[in-house]
Amino acid sequence: MAAKRELEKGLDEFSDLNVYDRRWVVRKLPRSTRNLLVREILTLSDFAGMDKTLLTKSKKPSVFLSHSSKDKPFVRALAQRLKNAGIRLWLDEAEMRVGDSLIEKLSVALEGVDFLIVVLSRASVKSRWVQKEVEIAMNDEIKKRKVKVLPILKEAVPLPVFLKGKVYLDFTNKSSRAKAGEKLIKDILSY
Repeated sequence: MAAKRELEKGLDEFSDLNVYDRRWVVRKLPRSTRNLLVREILTLSDFAGMDKTLLTKSKKPSVFLSHSSKDKPFVRALAQRLKNAGIRLWLDEAEMRVGDSLIEKLSVALEGVDFLIVVLSRASVKSRWVQKEVEIAMNDEIKKRKVKVLPILKEAVPLPVFLKGKVYLDFTNKSSRAKAGEKLIKDILSY
C-alpha cells in the first residue's frame, strides 16, 4: 500500500510537468520501468485524462540537417545512413516545394524536430542561413533545457563562437567516418 501511495505521489508530480519535461523524464527511464509505469497509470482512474502517449514507446527521433549546399554529397550520404538507422529526417531538398515560404517552412521544421545536426565546413560556417538555423535551434535548446544542436565537423574548421563549448563529432578523417557515424546514431537514439 505504501508503494502505491509513493507511485501516486510521483505520478502527481509527473503530471504537473510540461510535455517536454515529461518526455525527457520518460526517455531517461529504462524500458522495463517505462512499461511498468504505463501499466500502473492505466490502472489508476485518477489519471484517466493524462496524456498516456508520452509514456508509450517513444517515436523515432527526428533530425534537421543544417548545411551548406556545397556539402550536399556528404549530407546525402549522412542522411541515408540516419534513415537506415530509423531516424526521421528533414532535408531541404526533400521537403521544400516550389512556392513554399522558406522562412515559414524552416521555422515549422526546426520547431518540430528533436535535433538539428549542423554540418560544419568552410562553406557552412560562412553561411548566414546555417547560422540562422543554428541560432533558432540553440534558442529552443536553451528554452527547453535539453540538447538539440549536434555539431559535426566535415572539415577542420574552428568552431563558430555560437557553438564553442559544445561537444562535436569529427568526420574530417574519411577512414574514421563510419565510427563517427555509429556514435552519432547511438547518441541520437539514446537521448
